[in-house]
Amino acid sequence: MIRILAVTLMTALLGFVLWLPASYPAQAFYQTVQLDHMTCRAALGKAYSDRALAFALSSNQSSAARSTSTNTVGMSKPEQRLAAGLEAIGTRLSNGRYSKALNAMMTLAFYRLALLRSLVIGTLILLCPALLDAAVRRTVRTHQFQRHCPERCTFGLAGGLIACAALVAYTVAPLHLHPAFAWSAIATIIYFLCVVLANYHHSAG
Repeated sequence: MIRILAVTLMTALLGFVLWLPASYPAQAFYQTVQLDHMTCRAALGKAYSDRALAFALSSNQSSAARSTSTNTVGMSKPEQRLAAGLEAIGTRLSNGRYSKALNAMMTLAFYRLALLRSLVIGTLILLCPALLDAAVRRTVRTHQFQRHCPERCTFGLAGGLIACAALVAYTVAPLHLHPAFAWSAIATIIYFLCVVLANYHHSAG
């Protein structure tokens, strides 16, 4: 069941990521970045939100430059003509509507990933005691000769996968959401991880 759910979520996410640039123009993604930036300025401060925006723009520009640059040093004339033709084709493709929307979506994804970095310390502060609590509950249950609950473990795995998929979809969706959505998604993932740790049952054979 968990494998089927994981494959289904991965397929759905792949289709979702490929569908978004075809359904939304580049302007929609840039407007979402602008709205997120204004919200994060109020929630996280101007300095951090500006650094996140600079990181998103620089990362996207550097990846675009690497994908379009062609080195013709040492090539013969036929090879240079072929490289020039391929570069012209690549330029026409990159100027298409889908490519522009895809580039804008990557900018949004880089920006939201940069914002998620601000949650690393808070995530560790929440994760360590939560995992310790789950490990203690598992140890106590073992010493009391109580059986672990595989159904709860399966529930935790399924919920964690769905929460992770929601977090990935959040990074690319051109929907203005408060940063609290990412915080709640991470807290939900930690909760399900603790459920799995406290109830994981390894059957011999």
